[in-house]
Amino acid sequence: MTAATPATPLQFGTGPEPGLAIHCSLARAEAWGGVGAALDVRMTLQAIDLPGHGRAPDVDRAAPGDQQALAMAWAIAAIEARGVGPVHLMGHSFGGTVALRLAITRPDLVRSLSLFEPVLFGIAAGLPGHAESAARFEPFDAALAAGNREEAARLFTGAWGVGPRSWDAMRPAARRAITAQIDLIALQSPGLSDEAGNIIGPGRLERITAPLLLMTGSDSPPVVEEICDRIAARVAASPWPVLRSQLPGQGHMAPITAPGLVAAQIARQLDRAGAVQPASAARN
Repeated sequence: MTAATPATPLQFGTGPEPGLAIHCSLARAEAWGGVGAALDVRMTLQAIDLPGHGRAPDVDRAAPGDQQALAMAWAIAAIEARGVGPVHLMGHSFGGTVALRLAITRPDLVRSLSLFEPVLFGIAAGLPGHAESAARFEPFDAALAAGNREEAARLFTGAWGVGPRSWDAMRPAARRAITAQIDLIALQSPGLSDEAGNIIGPGRLERITAPLLLMTGSDSPPVVEEICDRIAARVAASPWPVLRSQLPGQGHMAPITAPGLVAAQIARQLDRAGAVQPASAARN
């Protein structure tokens, strides 16, 4: 298996609506199992593994390339292989940025777009939450640069996991797995802050015409609300109003820790995406 060969997607549910889900960094396709189970009767949800995650081939550290672009190519291949037309696309964190890039690049493949905290940091540049997030990442960057992978993994999990104590609560095998993968975070960053994928360039986000749902957790870092605010403002001219949902008492990992709540919001998307297409959607 080469870096250009994705793993076979996992499948959850047996419902009539086709869906595709893209997980967050340091997770795997199984992370969408709870959401898929909650949507079982409505959707047949496939989930792909990101490069270097789950059953997917590892990343070539010597020539990693654009990880966001590779993940998007794998997602496109999974959709086209099904032969069922556009799908309900969803993504979490880094996976949400992949889904955004796909919706811009291949809008014909996306029937609806549901994102939980897409970490498109570049779009929030200059805002207070973005500055706080950048400062929070400095110790992580320093630990990774010094080769202290376990400390980098602990810091990253504390900032974006299920709380600062989550690292100590993990099983040793889980901590080892995250430590082994932690350098993937740096390899993914060009698509998040350095705009390798040109997601936030002029006229790019404005190309999204599918119904868009942006979800956040009330306990998540402030930067995620800033990101979603700016994405929503850019997609405001879409034929569909942008749906926003903040889940009370939830953090960044809600698709895994509270899948029923996330699935309930996605069900709202299914309801409106199944409605008659607005006449304005025919615009060029």
